[in-house]
Amino acid sequence: MIVRALDEHDLVDQVRLDPRQGEGPSVVRISFATVRRVVGQEFGLPEACFTLRSRRPFYAWRRFAVVFWARFFCKEPCSPLPMSYPNIAQRLGLRDHTTAMHGWRRAKKLWAEGGEFGAAMDRCWLAFQELSDGRR
Repeated sequence: MIVRALDEHDLVDQVRLDPRQGEGPSVVRISFATVRRVVGQEFGLPEACFTLRSRRPFYAWRRFAVVFWARFFCKEPCSPLPMSYPNIAQRLGLRDHTTAMHGWRRAKKLWAEGGEFGAAMDRCWLAFQELSDGRR
């Protein structure tokens, strides 16, 4: 896995804020469309598939990742608050906000467990760091 394979000293230099540690939302604003694009690239799924209602883990886990990163990087319009669960659910075509809440919790759990999902989340994290560094 990309982030976990780095030396601890390099990790401190590269990662300013670690979302896995339960820290608050990022101060960096990234659009919802950018979050979908990055997650789609790292997980190997076209963006149009995020709105499918399939419960298969192949699709559901990718939606979980979008919910997690949207909550972390996207803000409500004209507000410093993170994007709300109802807003995320509406943009992904989910049933209601509780589905988005469940996705956020599952993404954190699956990322902590590692595996393929954890590796893809690590790649997403590095991609978002590159995006935020490029905007400075």
